[in-house]
This record gives sequence, C-alpha cells and structure tokens, in this order.
Amino acid sequence: MVSCADGGEVIERLKVDRDFALLLTDVVMPNLGGVEAARAFSEILPNAPVVFMSGYIDDMLFSRELESGANFVQKPCASSHLIEVLERALEGVTH
Repeated sequence: MVSCADGGEVIERLKVDRDFALLLTDVVMPNLGGVEAARAFSEILPNAPVVFMSGYIDDMLFSRELESGANFVQKPCASSHLIEVLERALEGVTH
C-alpha cells in the first residue's frame, strides 16, 4: 500500500512504480484532485480498478464519473463496507 497526499503525488509515483492493483482516491484533494489522478492512473494501468471516496457527492465533474459506473464509497463509512467495495472492484480485474 502506498499513500499519497494529492493527485499530483499519485502521478509522480506512477512514473517510478507501476505495480498497483487498484487506486483508492478521495474525489476532493488539494492541488490535483482524485478524478484527474484516476484518469492518469487509468491511462497507465487501464486494467486496474479505481475506487473513489468522498464526503461530497454534488461535484458536477465527479457526477459524470459516477454515471460511467465508477466504484464509489460515501464517507464516512465502516471499514467493513470499504473492504467489500475494494474486493468487488478487484473481482472484476482480468489478469
């Protein structure tokens, strides 16, 4: 597991390490947000799922991502629910 402070750090990390099975990202982050980080992540690792988290669901840009079937967890949430969502996202991955 790798932790990044914002979307820009996610992209920088992908420049040196591409061994990721999944991206879990908050939608709203300082500097570069989760939607932008997810787009970059998916360009580099197209078969790896992305799971979004947010306490805000009214962001217009993000609502388009949800419409396309994005995995989403509303904050706050129980850790058991988060685990279920992550497992479900990984179940759809083809190797």
